[in-house]
Amino acid sequence: MILGLSLLDVIALVFFLTAWLGFAALLRWRCEYLKVAAAMVDRRRAWMHAMLGRDVRMIDALIVANIMSSAAFFASTAVVVVGALLGVLLNIERGARPSAARGT
Repeated sequence: MILGLSLLDVIALVFFLTAWLGFAALLRWRCEYLKVAAAMVDRRRAWMHAMLGRDVRMIDALIVANIMSSAAFFASTAVVVVGALLGVLLNIERGARPSAARGT
């Protein structure tokens, strides 16, 4: 078959790509996510205007720092998880063989 994939693998790949691209097209068509993003921009703008009126801005700085560190932690954790899953998927056949077949 294609690149050594079985018929079932090709069907699964086609289904995945169709679902992925179809979902993206559906979101663009409905534009619901744009409404949420616009609402978040409005909330941030209102928060920033309120922050300008306060004398002590330490709490606002702590909130922004916490949000930034949370996003960085999430991104680094996601990279580690994706790397681990990729390692498992690439070595799944090696781990499935009996130890006598491995030569150990």
